Amino acid sequence: MISEEQKFELLYDKIMNDVSDTEQRIRDTIEKSGVEVDTVDLSHMFDTLKSKIEIMMEM
Repeated sequence: MISEEQKFELLYDKIMNDVSDTEQRIRDTIEKSGVEVDTVDLSHMFDTLKSKIEIMMEM
């Protein structure tokens, strides 16, 4: 039987993996487009999102 804490940990890991996968897909899409796009802000946005998710999961 999985404890409630383990469920949260598994959910957290899945969400973080999904966010990382999404960031990579966006980067790939930009790269394949051939358009010059500065993706520095993209990294900051995803880092912020991950931090907010972490805070949300602690509540």
